[in-house]
Formats: sequence, C-alpha cells, structure tokens
Amino acid sequence: HSLEALLRERGQSAGEEGGEGDVGPREAAESAARELDRASVVVAELFCRDPQNLTMLFGLLSTNQPVSDFYTRYNALKCLNSLLLVHAHAVQTHVLGSPTAVAKLMDLLGSDDSMEVERNESLLLLVGLCKANNDIQKLVVFEGCFDHIFSIVDKEQRSGVIAQDCLELLINLLSQNSSNQLMFRESGHLRRILSL
Repeated sequence: HSLEALLRERGQSAGEEGGEGDVGPREAAESAARELDRASVVVAELFCRDPQNLTMLFGLLSTNQPVSDFYTRYNALKCLNSLLLVHAHAVQTHVLGSPTAVAKLMDLLGSDDSMEVERNESLLLLVGLCKANNDIQKLVVFEGCFDHIFSIVDKEQRSGVIAQDCLELLINLLSQNSSNQLMFRESGHLRRILSL
C-alpha cells in the first residue's frame, strides 16, 4: 500500500508539472529535488510507523555483539540521524520508550573502542535528540553525558568542530532544564567549563 501511495504521489506531481510547457534543465533539477524530498519524507514516515524498525536500528548500535561491527553501527547512526531530521517526534518517542537506546548511544560516546566517526555520529544524534525534549535530556544526563562531553573536549582541539558539537549538546542539556542545571552544578562541572 505504501508503494502505491508513493507512486500516486509521484503521478500527481508529474501531472501538475506536465502542463507547464518546456522546462529547462535547472527547473527540472529543482523539480526532481523537491520530488525526492517529498519521497524521502514519505519513506521516513512509513519506516517509522513500525516501531520494530527503530528497535532494529538501535539494536545495531550495540558494541558487545559479534554481529555488530563498525560499518553496521556507523550506517545505523547515519540512518537514525536522517530519520531524526525528517521525523524527529517518532525517533524521540522511541528513545523515551526504549530501555537501552540512550545507554547504547552513551556507550558509543564514551567508549575507547569505538572509532571517532562513530563517536561523532552518536554525538550529532544526541544533539538532535536533546533539542527541546526535557525527558530525553534527563535520561542522557542520568547516563553520565556530562563526563563524556568533557572527556571528548579534552581530547579534541578546543576550537574544533567536535568541541563545538559537544558544547551544543551541553547547551541543549542545560537550557530550560532546572534538574540538569542542578546536577551540573552539584557534580562540579561548572569548574570544568570555566577552564575551557
């Protein structure tokens, strides 16, 4: 049924554009990009409708399973980041309902065994997940994210992109979240941020 809906959508958009006469290459490229964007949204929505799909993707992030390797985890993270851009509510809802999703992301963020690319993708995913979602922010802080953030900043160049992503995550965790602000102060992290 979903394929039929996608094909109907394509047919309707092609019918709308067909009566406009000759289209130049630039207009055709822009039209194709808009059609691809619409198709991406439809596919993402269809994918997120079945919660098992997100469970499977988060399951691929596990660092202690023999089936899981770098490329599997990296591509799963890329898919989750793409889904988060298109269908943030579904991904955030899944994370809130999953007992292990945040823990798996924190494992990738703080593990010495994970490659930097995996760590960076999980960092970007956490930045997106924590935007305007107090419940996920609290879960992430409970899993020890403050320590991971400062550990990464200490390893990276302080003016680098990764350090900026860490600070963006820190801002997302602390903005409009009084319990996280209290935890940040009581854990002594204020001194660490002043040393940056």
